[in-house]
Amino acid sequence: MAEDVAASARAQLDAWRDSDAAGVDPVRFRLIEALARRSAGHDGAVRQMLDTRLAALVDSYREAVVKDAAGREAAAATEQDTTAGAASTLASLVNYIQANTRAMEAPPAPRAAAPVRAPRPEPEPELVDYFRDTWSRVSVSRQLRQSQAQLPGNAGPLNSDHLVHRALTLMHELSPGYLEQFFSYVEAMAWLEQLHRGGAPAENEAARTTSAKKATRSKPRKAAS
Repeated sequence: MAEDVAASARAQLDAWRDSDAAGVDPVRFRLIEALARRSAGHDGAVRQMLDTRLAALVDSYREAVVKDAAGREAAAATEQDTTAGAASTLASLVNYIQANTRAMEAPPAPRAAAPVRAPRPEPEPELVDYFRDTWSRVSVSRQLRQSQAQLPGNAGPLNSDHLVHRALTLMHELSPGYLEQFFSYVEAMAWLEQLHRGGAPAENEAARTTSAKKATRSKPRKAAS
């Protein structure tokens, strides 16, 4: 019985070696070979124990060979499907090129006269002025809110940011139109400053509010009478 197990194992190893199945798991294959040689050098209970272990390793390697063959078949089928899909795509591309070539070679169809577009109506000047004034008031209100939001939490009555915001608020209460003109002037000065420095004009409202604060601080205070 022991001789049959060892002989069967050696025959199976030779078959795997001839069919290149030894490369499925080279480490395990070398282990089975070593165990087969070791089993051949023993008798009795030791030989029986080694043959049992050898038979289990051979069965395990046989399963690995079967799984490897199944994986190779699946990979070959996938590659075949991919090749067929690529061939189908190439054929579709060739058909598309041929169809476009025939369409380009065909004489062009007579073109219909383009429809005459109606002239775009010009906006009313009063409506333009209304929207411009509305946007100017909204912009001033937003800049005042941003100026208030930038005040420090513990700003005292003599804090420079507080004084600037107070001046802008009073200007808005006394003469909103003048405040709009003032912000327009500040924006123009900020744009010229950016242009002089070689950069793009500042477009964000935070830069405009900061420029307004600087311009307000730079005004000389009236001498106390």
